[in-house]
Amino acid sequence: MRLKFYATCILLCFALIAQAQSDYLLEIDGQNMAIEANEEYLVEINGKMVRIKLSQKDTLDFQKELFHFKHSKDYKVSSIDIEYGVTQYMIMTAEGSGFLIQSYDAFDPSLMTAMFLSEITKESLDYGYQMEKEKYRRRLASGQEIEVEKATLTYKDEVNIYEVSAIGGKDNGIIILTMVMSEELNSQGRSIIDLMWDSLAFVGS
Repeated sequence: MRLKFYATCILLCFALIAQAQSDYLLEIDGQNMAIEANEEYLVEINGKMVRIKLSQKDTLDFQKELFHFKHSKDYKVSSIDIEYGVTQYMIMTAEGSGFLIQSYDAFDPSLMTAMFLSEITKESLDYGYQMEKEKYRRRLASGQEIEVEKATLTYKDEVNIYEVSAIGGKDNGIIILTMVMSEELNSQGRSIIDLMWDSLAFVGS
């Protein structure tokens, strides 16, 4: 199967960072009331004024048929359909750190990690970055152990780290790509990735 990964998918993520919540509708006895998250409102219920406030958990669950993970409420998971049966999910910071997961509904992508890593690092290598590669193993929250291919790219004071892994079932699976740019080696980008890895579960068959 031809690798389905497009540079435009990465570029889209820069605009899809944390966004303000939209208005919510609260229905009370058949009457709708527009409210905002984290704002207090006074509502009369059975002749009594009651304070209400809608808030969101700090950590949210993102669940799909093949996998699920946790992420901060400050970031929205964006998605794009690459082709039939292939969907990409992303969380990125403005600096370009974060992760994406490509989900395959009818194909096991486990053998595509090397190709995936080559595609994502090609432009940097052509520019002049030097690359060091290594492999290690990581255990998912669902119990499976997977191999991770790590590439550290350096150019002058710039250090960018890419990690690619995959896990598949019977005619399905996911590829995981994480990216950490120099500006966020030990900050927000890394925390987004760590939370995903610590909670990622693959439930495909």
